[in-house]
Amino acid sequence: MNPFLIALLNIMEGRVRTLISVIGVAFTVFLMLMQLGFLGSVERTATQLYDHLNFDLLLVSSEYATLRNPGTLPQGRLALARGVDGVQTVTPLGVSRGLWHGPHSVDHSLPPHRSVIFILGVDPATLGPVFADWYVFRDSRDLESAGSALTRAGTILLDRTSRPEFGSPAQRRPGSTTEMNNTVVEIVGEFEIGTGFDYNGVLITSEVSFQTLTGRPGSEVSFGLVKLAPETTPEQAQQAVQDAVGPTVRVLTREQLNESECDYWIKQTSVGQFFGLGVVVAFIVGGIFVYQMLAGEVRSRLPAFATAKAMGYTNRYLDAVVLSKTLLLALMGFLPGLVLALAFYKLTREVASIPIAMTLGRAASVLGLTFVMCLCSGLVAVRKAHTADPADLF
Repeated sequence: MNPFLIALLNIMEGRVRTLISVIGVAFTVFLMLMQLGFLGSVERTATQLYDHLNFDLLLVSSEYATLRNPGTLPQGRLALARGVDGVQTVTPLGVSRGLWHGPHSVDHSLPPHRSVIFILGVDPATLGPVFADWYVFRDSRDLESAGSALTRAGTILLDRTSRPEFGSPAQRRPGSTTEMNNTVVEIVGEFEIGTGFDYNGVLITSEVSFQTLTGRPGSEVSFGLVKLAPETTPEQAQQAVQDAVGPTVRVLTREQLNESECDYWIKQTSVGQFFGLGVVVAFIVGGIFVYQMLAGEVRSRLPAFATAKAMGYTNRYLDAVVLSKTLLLALMGFLPGLVLALAFYKLTREVASIPIAMTLGRAASVLGLTFVMCLCSGLVAVRKAHTADPADLF
């Protein structure tokens, strides 16, 4: 008889044991998908701001480490880059962090919230060219209105995906006031870049207001966004721009920035290491669980295996039966684990504003890991079937 059919009949016969095994596999699949999803969101948020900025090359301080510690460079270095052949524009951008004191409330008995927020300082006239994606602002009229509103001192735009600690929707509507670094500012509009593991909220303000909020002089900027002529590639212009701005400024391509940020967040921070380790732990725990279930199943069926060997079936045939069952358990457990993970992905996006999403590659990878996990457990458990002795039947 076909080993696969025998395995299927065994699964159908021991329904309670099969259900427990499927639940264990499904939970392991769920854990691996969640850990990989969070790991993917760490990588996604590591480059999230850069993905929204419009540049071919980025000028940063020689002290630049990551977006968390960008450093500053003299504004005059940007003028040197503008004189390089192939460079169309160089736009300054300020990046800093500030202390958000919470929206003003009519109930003065409530203490204000204090949270760290990410601040972007731009020239309102270059608000459109700074961002590469049209959906940062809803449409061109929204962009024009935001740029016009930022020309007034003490005004800010708040990322609509910022976490609840930055106020309720009613407290964040245009016209509301709040405090930033002990300075009262007015919320005049919204945009959308997204939050991440490094920051829970983002705001945009003008260069003048940025200087007021951070105390940074106007002669210093965080980044210079370099746009090149269509016929010039970043690799061609990078060295020329580097020679022009001098050794105190680094000139990076988008790929170099993304690689640097991802390496930092995935390999050097506890966040990336935690989620990466979580996948390994889930795999090991799931493998141990499946092994225990299969080992118990094999022990309970030793007389049946002994009978099969007395009838002339070989150990290879018994291996095929047990391994076929492991593959069936892997497939049966993967589907509910995937459905559960999809539900929690959606819940995580809505509640925590973390950009976690299922990908075909991730689902295929976890399916492969599930098969490997079950096969490895089956290979260890099937050795007990080899001990079945037909002589024990007599």
